[in-house]
Amino acid sequence: MAGRGPGSTVGPAFTTDARHRFVIISSVTSATSDEPSAARSGCAASGLHPIHRSAASSGILRRVNRWFWGSLLVAFVILAGTAEERTFGMITDEESVLRTAVSMAEFREVGIARSPNFVVKRAAGDAVSPYGMGQALVEILPASAALAWERRFGAGSSQTLFVLLQILLVTAAAAGAGLLARELGAPPAGEAVAVLGTAVGSPLWAYASSGYSEPLQAVALVFALLFALRRTPRAALAAGLLAGFAALTKPTNLAVAPLALLPLLMPPVWRAVAAAAAGAALPLAAFLGFEVARFGRPFAGYSEGHFSHSVPDGLWRLLVGPNKGLLLYFPLLVLAILGLAKLTRTERRSAAIPSAAVFGALLVIASAWWAWDGTVGWGPRFLVPAIPFLAAAAGASGWLRTGAALVLAGLSVNALGVFQSEGAAFAYLSSTPGLEISAEEAKRLPLSYIEKRPDGSLRVPRNLTVAKDAAYSPLRVHAFLLAARGTDRLASPPWLASHPEAVPAGVPGPVGAFLKTPRHWPHLFAATRRMDGTFHKAWNGALADQAIRAVDIGEPARAVAVSTRLYDLSSAPYTAALRAEALRSARQFRELVDFVAGLPAGYRGSPILGIVQALAARDLGDEESARRILSAVARAMKNPRVERALAAPLSEWPPTLHAMTE
Repeated sequence: MAGRGPGSTVGPAFTTDARHRFVIISSVTSATSDEPSAARSGCAASGLHPIHRSAASSGILRRVNRWFWGSLLVAFVILAGTAEERTFGMITDEESVLRTAVSMAEFREVGIARSPNFVVKRAAGDAVSPYGMGQALVEILPASAALAWERRFGAGSSQTLFVLLQILLVTAAAAGAGLLARELGAPPAGEAVAVLGTAVGSPLWAYASSGYSEPLQAVALVFALLFALRRTPRAALAAGLLAGFAALTKPTNLAVAPLALLPLLMPPVWRAVAAAAAGAALPLAAFLGFEVARFGRPFAGYSEGHFSHSVPDGLWRLLVGPNKGLLLYFPLLVLAILGLAKLTRTERRSAAIPSAAVFGALLVIASAWWAWDGTVGWGPRFLVPAIPFLAAAAGASGWLRTGAALVLAGLSVNALGVFQSEGAAFAYLSSTPGLEISAEEAKRLPLSYIEKRPDGSLRVPRNLTVAKDAAYSPLRVHAFLLAARGTDRLASPPWLASHPEAVPAGVPGPVGAFLKTPRHWPHLFAATRRMDGTFHKAWNGALADQAIRAVDIGEPARAVAVSTRLYDLSSAPYTAALRAEALRSARQFRELVDFVAGLPAGYRGSPILGIVQALAARDLGDEESARRILSAVARAMKNPRVERALAAPLSEWPPTLHAMTE
């Protein structure tokens, strides 16, 4: 085995016996030198006579472990000490994936309730998520533990479990970066640069608090490369499995993941190539099975999306642009590019070339996608899986003091995305009026996002089109929200000077409460220790989704069971209405009357429960009561479907609570 110390290389180990006593007669060159480590390699730089290499090897390896494990521990502590549990799971993408995970954990199914958001509707009356299944599969574990956790610690406390999963994934991605830096020839301090640069010096830091799949993709891709570098059949089997899982997590990785397996072809080791193919077969078969089961054919989940963006425009905006440029969020990019350029011409090319190829593929694919900026998520979201590869190259570049400084710079920038939740900032921006677009612009966008108004004009949510406008720079918006939270300054966002029409209307629910509260220090276990009105309850929402779905697909007994469990765990007017709706769908009218009679007065007066009562009266043929109750609902809440129902015969009323309020 070859050991490596700071700024030195140590030759192959040899056999010795207890009679030998070796003394290292000169100190090892400092690991934090700003000179390239390659210029300091060899016995002369280390001060070791060749006969002393073996004796020094074990000590140097221990130092390698201390740098690696020490930096990894620091990364985990920082991630856990800054994780924001309040807003986890509130974005449509996160909701869709988590609801799928709950469907699988509870019923071994993939269906979710229909919604106006980006879902694929099915003939049975429900829908499926359009996104890759990898993230949902790993979320089955916390979803399965959530009920017991919340019974012990209270409703909503399972936020901790889902955020902990993301923290572990980001930590694993950082570990992969450190190990890859070692393969690229980095000294121990370079491994630390790679670990900390990935975990807290990059946008990945903010993704520890959200349910996006980018950390999982990063883990799968970087460890696929690490296993491929071993070039043995057993390791290649694991590499293929991880590469296939990356594709299962996101379909575009079908074009990216094979690049992580390039070491198996440098030069070809055909037994290992065959093992990698065998390893990839299982997740790729699962990918195909999920695609057909959900959509009827492969690649239909993103059928509304287009590769319609200008690649040259996307390239410069994703690399150095003022809103989503990777350089802004990941200053180590400079050293990463220098490191890759140098390492691809050395004996380390078998690790450097695949690293550069993975980054290049992700960059080109994202540049061409209609939503090149990700539309939501901190930094250039679609490039985040490449961070471990780039951080590893930066750690191996040789400029370690510069690297450490750039990690600190990245930490300073990304702290804005950590201490001010991206989900809350997105909700704040989304509360502004939509933007009018031309018919030509509409061709490049999915139809589900486009609103056609009565006058024929077309509007889309503002967040879809502002990535090229410096007035909406995430750095600027997050800094503003950090300073303005809990004050009346929220009514005057920084973009008003350029866009006076974009006045926020106010954010409802827990996220609105979150923005109205003063700044606080987020951390892991916040939801478990103390829940308040500023916490989103992601798992509870996913369970409610399954209760709604059960009614919609004609499974009333399931609806009663799920809604009863949810109400007992988290009683509120909404969960009471869901249980009442389940009893109505099961035609358990006596139980429905008794349940409503036993509710607190504040629950009984809620408009959403009134809709259920009106539908129950409709079911029993009591038109007078049905219209009287629904009229009271219309006075209490503005809902076009309710108003249309009042003007229509009972036979034309929407059949369910979900259909009446969707």
